[in-house]
Formats: sequence, C-alpha cells, structure tokens
Amino acid sequence: MNTQLFRKQAMDKLQSPDRLNEMVKITKPHHWLSILAMGLIIIYFIVWSVTGRLPNSVSGKGILLQSGGVMEVPALAAGQVDRVLVNPGDEVIAGQVVVKVAQPELRLQILNMQNQLKLFIEKYDKIKGFDDKDLALKGEIIQKKASNKRKRIEKNMERIEFMKEQIAAREELLEKGLITTEMMNNTRLMLFEIEQQNLVLLNELEEMQLSMFELGKQNELELNNLSAQIIDLEAGLAEMNAKYGLNSEIKSPYSGTVIELMVDAGSIVSPGSYILSVERDQKDQRLEAIVYVSPNEGKKIKAGMEAKISPSTVEIEKFGYMRGKVLQVSEYPSTSAGMLNTLGTKELVATFAQGLPPIAVRVRLEKSKETPSGFNWTSGDGPKLEVKSGTLCNSQIIVHNKRPISLIFPTLE
Repeated sequence: MNTQLFRKQAMDKLQSPDRLNEMVKITKPHHWLSILAMGLIIIYFIVWSVTGRLPNSVSGKGILLQSGGVMEVPALAAGQVDRVLVNPGDEVIAGQVVVKVAQPELRLQILNMQNQLKLFIEKYDKIKGFDDKDLALKGEIIQKKASNKRKRIEKNMERIEFMKEQIAAREELLEKGLITTEMMNNTRLMLFEIEQQNLVLLNELEEMQLSMFELGKQNELELNNLSAQIIDLEAGLAEMNAKYGLNSEIKSPYSGTVIELMVDAGSIVSPGSYILSVERDQKDQRLEAIVYVSPNEGKKIKAGMEAKISPSTVEIEKFGYMRGKVLQVSEYPSTSAGMLNTLGTKELVATFAQGLPPIAVRVRLEKSKETPSGFNWTSGDGPKLEVKSGTLCNSQIIVHNKRPISLIFPTLE
C-alpha cells in the first residue's frame, strides 16, 4: 500500500484515534475572564436582591426655618405709621419698640384731661388756702364773742347768787312786815330775768361752737369733693396715657430677627393688621425643615424616619441632599391659621396649602463640623455656602425599605 498517498498527520491520527492524553479545547482561555465576570455579577445581584434595600419615600415641599418659628407682630389700634425703627435683618428683643403709630385723637383727649386736672388742682389749692385763712379769722372772731359771752355769764352768775341772798333776807323782812309783798315779787322777778339772760347766753355760746364746727365741716366737704374729682381725673389720665403708649408704640413680643416689614412711614394700619414678622430666638435653636405632605401620604410618616432635604439654592445632581430625621408629625391636617402661625406670611400658606389640607412634618437636620455648610450631605461635603432660614426646599422622607427580590417575589418582602 502506497503510504505516500496520505499525509503523515492523517496516518498518525488513524493509528491513535482517541488521543486521550491531550486536553479538549472547548472554550478559549481569554473567554474565561468574561465568564468569571458575568458569574460575579450574577452572584452580586443575587446577594443584593436579598440583603439590599430599596427605599420607598414620600415627597413633600416645605421651608427651612429656625426652630423658634416665625411670628407676626400686629397693630393694636388704628392709626398712621409715624416711624419704623427697625429694618429686615435687625435683631430685636422682647418688649422693644419697633414701630411708632400716630394717635392724634387720643393725644388730644389726654391734653384736655391734663388741662382739666390742672384747673381742679388750682381750684383745690385756692380754696384750701383761702378757707384756712377765712376759717382762722372767723374762728378768732367767734372765740372773742364766746369769751365775752362767758364773761357776761360769769357776771350774771354772781348777780344770781347775790339776788338769791337778797331774796332770803327779804323773806325774813316780809315775815316781820318790814317790806311789802310787791317788793318781794320784784326781787324774784329780777332773779328770773337774770337767769333767763344766762340761758340765752349759753344757747348763743353753743350755737357759736356749732357754727364753728359746721364751718370746718363745710370747708372739709368741699375740699373732699374736689379731691375725689382730682383722683378720678388722675386715674383716667393714667389710663389714657397707658392706652396711648400701648397704641402708639408697637412692641415686639418676641426676641429674634426681623424677617419682613409690612408697613412704611405713612401707612394706615387697622387693629390686628400685621406690622412685621420676627423669626423667634430660642435656647438650643437649630435649623429645621417644615415640610408639608398630602394627608394620605402623611399618615405613613413616623418620628425618627430618615429624611432627605434639597434646598432650592443647591443643585441636587452635584451635592445631593441634606440628611435629617423626622422630629414630629402633626396628628391632624394643618389649618390655615396654624400654618400662618408657623410660616408667618399668607403667601407661604397659599403656596403649601394647595388642594387638601396638608400634614406638617418637622425634620431635624443633621449637623456636621466637617462640611462648609455645617450640615451632613448625601454626596460629599455639600456646597460651600450657608444654608439660611427662609429657603424653600423639597423633601424625600423614607417611610419603608424593601428587598429588591420582593419586586419579583412579593412574599419574600
């Protein structure tokens, strides 16, 4: 057989067809790296689907505020603004006068009462000074007259004693017949007349003393009436001055920072109209986010849940979110009055109160000493700017974390 007809390699293969001592090349070596990488990815995906978490969040809109809140200061009476003593950004303390309001009618009433009080005081002083002198003069005259009458009474008493002795002596003479009965009766008549004179003098003396007493009482009564009128005027004037001070000087009931002025010099205000808004200062004050969410979603939120806040002045794509924790969730939907008390302006209330009454959520922002803004961010150190109170924001509040595998197998959630 001519072996030259076949190649040597073909003849060797026929002689040893199994070649069991050589490896069978099913996959090329460089393909193993791709297969290994795919396997690792699949394993990672399986582990992540079981141990990982997908956040389920509730979104809302709100504003960053200091924990003290924003309060509005109202006018207590109608009037025209005379002067505004503060500007936005100024620090004020409780009780500080911030606006002066002109009160011309009240001021005119005070001036009239002051003039009336002055006249009454002058009249009182004049009557008191005149009556004291007049009373002293009249008293001196009455005392002199009383002294004269006392002397006459003493003289009459002496005459009465003398006439009694005369009567006793003449009774003996009458018994002896030395005098007539007529003479005896004349002596008794003289005694009676002297005694009657004394009674008249005593009555006149008592009347003088009574007139002196009544004169003093009349003077005292007149002065007391004037004094009562003066006291009433002084009390009324003090009340008017207090009312004037209360209505003309609007004081801030809170310590804090002036956020907004609602009036200028010359503005007309009415009772209850807002003058300015103040961001209150409190101990341990911190920047918080007041977030409003729909009432249906708000009931899912609980205190302590994680929140992510994105201020309107910060790019989310570049710096991410501010981290925070839910501090408080209102039990009931917020009313317009409650929102106004928190936000301070009707415009903000209208912004957040669209549709159904929202649920208010307070979020405490996490602080960090290592970031320029002083807060903890989801991406790096955050922006190099100060996050200020009054900045509008959006929020994502994580209400639930579920396993990724539950998207395919809900029972494994």
